[in-house]
Amino acid sequence: GNMRNDMKHGKWSEYYPDGHTETGPYINGVREGEWSCSDSNGKACHTGTYVAGKKNGSWKEWSADGLLHQGCYLDDAKTGIWTISDATGKILTEGSYLYGKKDGEWKQYDDTGNIINLKLYKEDEIVTP
Repeated sequence: GNMRNDMKHGKWSEYYPDGHTETGPYINGVREGEWSCSDSNGKACHTGTYVAGKKNGSWKEWSADGLLHQGCYLDDAKTGIWTISDATGKILTEGSYLYGKKDGEWKQYDDTGNIINLKLYKEDEIVTP
């Protein structure tokens, strides 16, 4: 990438000791715009948008076991509905976040789409009736 006034500017690729690479633009030393990550084998880790150096908007994150976690960020905190899907796109888990913490109903589904587990969360804690 380039430097401007001793700050990262323009498109950068950053390489980490564990082998993963993150690529995207900087504006005046701050992450801004669409960023992506790939692991040491070139497989996607995450894609999403930064606004003023913070995760904002729609993000996709792949866990080591290949599951896709998909939802939105607001100022670096998960917010709204997030889903976890398998490689075929089938939703396994669905729930909501508020200020980065699980909040409300979280549902797990079986192979046919029936709810097999339902938990209610408030500030990341399970609410018991």
